[in-house]
Amino acid sequence: PRSTRRATLFPYTTLFDLMLTPTLGWCAIAVDTLEERLDWHGWVSDTPNQWSMDEIYDANDLALESSLAVLDALIFGISFWSVTVGDSEADEPNPLVMAESPKTTTCRWNRRQRRADAALTVGARNPHTKIPTSVSLHLPGQTVVLQASPSSEPGQWLVLDRIKYRHKRVPVVPIVNRPWGSKRQGRSEITPPMRALLQNAMRTLAGWELAREFF
Repeated sequence: PRSTRRATLFPYTTLFDLMLTPTLGWCAIAVDTLEERLDWHGWVSDTPNQWSMDEIYDANDLALESSLAVLDALIFGISFWSVTVGDSEADEPNPLVMAESPKTTTCRWNRRQRRADAALTVGARNPHTKIPTSVSLHLPGQTVVLQASPSSEPGQWLVLDRIKYRHKRVPVVPIVNRPWGSKRQGRSEITPPMRALLQNAMRTLAGWELAREFF
């Protein structure tokens, strides 16, 4: 029998991706320009290096880590620092200072005390369902490491470890970009007017690309 062949149009999603890829980096200009100017130059103290800050800075490679925290704050409006106990057997610095992404970390902010009451960091997720399987719950004076129970009952968590500190603070500090009184969680440098301009440019480019395909 004679075979029939159906005309297959170019997948719109693939064409759309190809058309928009060159323009998606425009917003990075606004963010990268600011981040390049924000470099850590140290601190001022009456008693230099009283708390071994220089050693902690070098051990945690904060020259690089600070750039990660600043970039997240500029893009999302907020990022976080966590200061926890390092595992010496795993060759981790102690204390362990890490930049935490707002995609995996959140906190409950106390307006009166100007600090976090509690914080949560997602460690691992199920690769298929994307549901968190391990989290770290940061409370005043302690960090509780939890793992999802292997049982079939949802919402069941097992306590793997409980790390206690001498201080009574939550070991997570937010870095907020341009906070307002009505929006204390900050705002992104990729503002709505900037996104509107980018969308208009993408729409124009899409029209050019489609016209080129047919003419």
